[in-house]
Amino acid sequence: MRHIPVEPPAFFPRGPSPIARLAFFGLVSIALLFVDTRYHYLEGIRRVVVVILYPLQRAAQLPGETLSEVGSYFASLNTLNEDNAALKRLLVERSATAQTYPAAQQENARLRTLLDLGTRYGAAATAVEVLYTSRDPFAQKLFVGKGLEADLQPGEAVIDADGVVGQVTRVFPHMAEVTLVTDKDHAVPVKVQRSGVRSVLYGAAQGMRPSCGSWRRARTYRSATSS
Repeated sequence: MRHIPVEPPAFFPRGPSPIARLAFFGLVSIALLFVDTRYHYLEGIRRVVVVILYPLQRAAQLPGETLSEVGSYFASLNTLNEDNAALKRLLVERSATAQTYPAAQQENARLRTLLDLGTRYGAAATAVEVLYTSRDPFAQKLFVGKGLEADLQPGEAVIDADGVVGQVTRVFPHMAEVTLVTDKDHAVPVKVQRSGVRSVLYGAAQGMRPSCGSWRRARTYRSATSS
């Protein structure tokens, strides 16, 4: 008489153990990270993925941008009504003071600075709009709304009314990545105008001032014109 096995046969054949699978995929991930960091083999794949995901990114941002614009519209409308009422009272009481409204002076000063910036650089500069900042908390980067179609190139400087704020590090078809001068892995050559001493300014991460090259044992030198 045949004995019926107590345990039923496995419905699915068993493969490697979960620990073996975890170790295998962990090693594969580390190898891919090393190859990408060392040889930039995945740069082309990254560009293709960015191009493919760009419509999805814009579609994901569209509801938030729409809600933000609607909220800004109603907030601006409410603020405008309050400002109009305050200005009417102010015009009746102090017409001279109403002409020097502080907010208007600050806005005019900002607009004059931007106009002066456009006049100073002219066609050599390209005006861009900041889309969003990097999701990486350890990197000081942001993304702007122009890329290859505006002839932006990696390595170009990014400035505002106060001076240099960063450098273009990656360029995609419709946007570009900008690394700020405060990023810990970013360095900018600088020169002391009064003495002619040249050095390198290193970023020191978020919330900290950049440090001069002497902090990282960078050798300073004088320009040939100052010697």
